[in-house]
Amino acid sequence: MNSRHLLTIAVLAAAPLLFAGEKSVRVNMADPDIRRQRVENLARASQSRRDRAWQTAAARSWQPKIQRGHTILELMNIDRGRVYFYRTDNQNAAISTAADKVRQTLPFNLDGNGYTVGIWDGGSARTDHQELTGRVTVKDGAATADHSTHVAGTIAAAGVNSLAKGMAPAISIDCYHWTNDVSEMTSRAMSFAGESSKIQVSNHSYSTVGGWEHSFSPPKWSGTWPSSESDIFGLYNYDVRNWDQLCYDAPYYLPFTAAGNDRNDNTPGQGDDFQYFDPDKHPFPDWVTKSFDSATDPKKDGWNNGGFDTIPPHGTAKNNITVGAVRDAVTSGQRDLSKATMPSFSSWGPTDDGRVKPDIVTNGTSIRSSTAAGTNTYASWSGTSMAAPVATGAAALLLEYYSEILDGDYMKAATLKGLIIHSADDLGNAGPDYKFGWGLMNTLSAANRIKEHSDYPTSQVIVENVIDNTQFSHLYGFQWNTTSPIRATLCWTDPPGPKQTGGLNDPTLRLINDLDITITSPDAVTTHYPWTLDPGNPADPATTGDNIRDNVEQIYITDPNQPGIYTLEISYKTALTDGEQHYSLLLSGQSLIPDEPTDLSAQTGFSCGQVLLTWTPSKGASGYNIYYREDLPGPPFVPIQDGFPPSGSDAGDVTSASITGLNSSKSYYFAVTAYSNDGESDFSTQASAQPSLPCTISISGLVTTVSGSAIENVAIGAGSGGDTDTTAPDGFYQVEIPYGWTGGVIIPSKPRWTFEPTGIFIPGPVLNNIANQNFTGKAWADLDFDNNVDMSDLAIISRYYSETTCTAPNWCDGSDLDLTGEVDIIDIRLAGEQWLDIK
Repeated sequence: MNSRHLLTIAVLAAAPLLFAGEKSVRVNMADPDIRRQRVENLARASQSRRDRAWQTAAARSWQPKIQRGHTILELMNIDRGRVYFYRTDNQNAAISTAADKVRQTLPFNLDGNGYTVGIWDGGSARTDHQELTGRVTVKDGAATADHSTHVAGTIAAAGVNSLAKGMAPAISIDCYHWTNDVSEMTSRAMSFAGESSKIQVSNHSYSTVGGWEHSFSPPKWSGTWPSSESDIFGLYNYDVRNWDQLCYDAPYYLPFTAAGNDRNDNTPGQGDDFQYFDPDKHPFPDWVTKSFDSATDPKKDGWNNGGFDTIPPHGTAKNNITVGAVRDAVTSGQRDLSKATMPSFSSWGPTDDGRVKPDIVTNGTSIRSSTAAGTNTYASWSGTSMAAPVATGAAALLLEYYSEILDGDYMKAATLKGLIIHSADDLGNAGPDYKFGWGLMNTLSAANRIKEHSDYPTSQVIVENVIDNTQFSHLYGFQWNTTSPIRATLCWTDPPGPKQTGGLNDPTLRLINDLDITITSPDAVTTHYPWTLDPGNPADPATTGDNIRDNVEQIYITDPNQPGIYTLEISYKTALTDGEQHYSLLLSGQSLIPDEPTDLSAQTGFSCGQVLLTWTPSKGASGYNIYYREDLPGPPFVPIQDGFPPSGSDAGDVTSASITGLNSSKSYYFAVTAYSNDGESDFSTQASAQPSLPCTISISGLVTTVSGSAIENVAIGAGSGGDTDTTAPDGFYQVEIPYGWTGGVIIPSKPRWTFEPTGIFIPGPVLNNIANQNFTGKAWADLDFDNNVDMSDLAIISRYYSETTCTAPNWCDGSDLDLTGEVDIIDIRLAGEQWLDIK
């Protein structure tokens, strides 16, 4: 019954030196004027870059925007010898991600109603498609496109065609063209909880072209010439840094980005034409056409490391979720992780600085969804473009559930990202890897974590906290539940890092605030560290140690082995940018103990010695235990003789209880605890009460003859403080005694009468009324008063035999021994019994 709540301890220490790299500028994004200015600046910068690139394209007779099938490519920027094209990333999703278990299904019954997600794409969704009617708004005049409609349907299709039902079938969608994505995202991103007209998640099923792109004719190679591999992959450039900046400024906003489909893009055939960009071409930078020579020209994408390092920007951002693709994790309509295998196209990490990307994977093969060809047209496509909206729609359901079950609260982006990663099902190598990231998204598992957080709010299932430069660490103590592995995930929205300006695979770390997580076992010796990967050997399994790269860290203890209290510590290495860092912590494997009940009330009951208890229930409680003691508050609540049920009893899953048998002369102090399968809560606030005063209890019964006739005017008394009574004409008596009385009913008395039993003794204490304490009386048949029952007495009875008018007070001179109003054979028998007794 000691507190099992997690304790957060801030340990103060001197702040170390400031980070020497590029510093973010922290602004108050909640201020509408500041936000407006930031949006305008970003829009101007983005439009200027695009305009300059398009002017160059016009001067060189390039096509700045093309469409090949369902793939859209658009020129966005030319910088430092690189040409940046945006490209849509095309190539049973709800079952694979377990979203079907929470989507319009009890007990969750989620559908996204009332929420809005943003889609930035190469066009807009068709607004009058039967799956989307009334829920799509085109925000910037973008033209309708198949790709955007397919993405929107994957997120939000109503299910008119059940095979194409979206993850969140009642959610609304705001569509934007990708031209000014950063500025528009900044204008819509939620910077504080509940900010009006803002969004919390958005979908970006496009990426920057890197390496070989065969949608152009002839194919183009994107990268710094004459490198053998593209330096765009893994790149943290200016645009990506802006994404991290806007997420840092809007900590309730999380964009979902496709990982790209570049892992196995092949080269042109030997001797076939292709183009590369030459920034030094005279007199102007331009594309150069060349015949492909496999001996000297760039290799296929991912050629030198088995497909790793093929994530293009924007998938390299720190503060988004980058989504890779797997095949359907479904067998016979049921989720089957063994089927979640990697298709040939989905891009792999790491980023150039070695961070884990993709973050997660979802189903991205043969996704059936709406298209723009008509109001009722559909198609099945594959690609990380299809995987990202699966995650986006499922994440929206989690936001809905969080707000619904937590009384309108809003989840921070770091919490949502950490929750998705924490609850994902591991695929590939144990722990994170550069192929599957942290694993396959599991919407049901994530929703269950939210439910646990609601049910056990002090068990640190989900923690949002902030550490600052006045603190060295935060400590959290928790008790292992002795059955499950322990998993702890730390996630934070990191300030933007320094952008890469050039060079292939620049390993400069982009992490700014390097937080760390460790867990120490109950022996205070064994310390557990988070997963870490070696970007130099990207296929190797994760090990544990000091993670210096990622703004997500996770500890997984398969077999904790030591029962007791574990200590989780969050710390940092160098002084924090802006003086503080908000973080989110997800924890599982701890004992889930409900909070103590609240609003305990103790009221005098309706019967003597009774107290009625009521309380407000605790979420997640399986039942409640009742405790009380006399005269003084507890604890301890030692067992006492008074009261039923006794102190320490399990009252069951109720919110009220009646305690009887209490001493009316004493005060009692009461407390209630809640319990779950893992343990018992702290005591509630105590309440006191005294049973009703005055408080008496009755002992009652009948005094009758052997034949059952009533005997009146018999004196009855209760010793030890009880009162007296005389029997009524019907033989009934009732004596009042004090609550808790111990004693006996005094032997009845009446001239000439004897009674059985001779007295009634109560073992006590008497806590309730006692009825049916009956006496049987027999009149003394010595009618001639010679102290013997003999023949003369029988002669008197014989004189009245058959007399039917015997009445009080003389009852035929006493011959009517059984008081029936007549002298009959029974009276003769009663006298005979006494005569025989004497003989």
